[in-house]
Amino acid sequence: MFPPLSASVSDAEAFSAEMEKAGAGLYAEVRVAKVLDADATVAKLDETFRKLASEISPRDTFVFYAAAHGYTVGGNYYMIPQDYQGGPEQKALKTRAIGQDRIQDWIANRVKAKKAIILLDTCESGALTGGYTQSRTEGPVSEAAVGRLHEATGRPVLTAASGGKSAYEGYKGHGVFTYALIEALHKGDTNNNGKIEVTELAAHVERRVPELFAELKANGWVVKGVTVAAARGPGTDAQSAHFGTTGGDFSLVNSLDITGTAAASVSLPAIVPLAPAGTSPAVSVPAAKQAPQEKPAKHADAGWQPKVVPPGSPKSAKPVLAPR
Repeated sequence: MFPPLSASVSDAEAFSAEMEKAGAGLYAEVRVAKVLDADATVAKLDETFRKLASEISPRDTFVFYAAAHGYTVGGNYYMIPQDYQGGPEQKALKTRAIGQDRIQDWIANRVKAKKAIILLDTCESGALTGGYTQSRTEGPVSEAAVGRLHEATGRPVLTAASGGKSAYEGYKGHGVFTYALIEALHKGDTNNNGKIEVTELAAHVERRVPELFAELKANGWVVKGVTVAAARGPGTDAQSAHFGTTGGDFSLVNSLDITGTAAASVSLPAIVPLAPAGTSPAVSVPAAKQAPQEKPAKHADAGWQPKVVPPGSPKSAKPVLAPR
């Protein structure tokens, strides 16, 4: 029911690497906890959150990113762990998958950071067969389910697929959603203050995901030499991201408005707690606030370009059964 995904590990690694670069200078320290491949089990994730709970303070900023299979049944959202055994039946999902109640406990009850965001590049199986493109939603992640998640956790939630839509991978070696996320770190600073606010990140991703999907489809599911095979009929269910929030906006990271290179693949939850930087001696601000940073100089040739992993490469070809 939930086949291996080809880009989930590379997506997690690339996104966490870009977040480390974008957080430098804005935070005193950027710590990344990656749970990949065989480690992406319910028990390992629970252990990781238990450890993080003892390390994260209210002053920190916390990012939870997951590239995995996702499924919605009965209005409830489930993320599929590496060790999941079963199909899409609600009984199996309730007992063996990662439900909203568990995510709520992890994010709302254990993580004490006042600033946090949940990023879900989740997928379903069965929509596409063969090649390097997989659908990440067959029983799609509904807007209602995502809405309950951001209401329950009190954290903004940005997801790869809105109600009735699918999420895809295979765009230049990435999931479409994750590619848009990384691109937003470089090009999402619309107010030109040198920072990427949560609303800027969401706006860029919501705008770009349908565009990237359209490009993927228009090119016969081939982008930069990466060949994909589409199933699920003619592939007409265009992908669109969805953003839900009940809180205010905040600066997440610095804008990466200079040329950078990211790895071509990433995997399961990249849990990124960000420790806030100390205040500047020349500026009187409360310790919980971020120190002001100078905006880096812009370059005419700025822009993030991923390294494309060809289908035959060992890393991209390795089957990865990681939650998305």
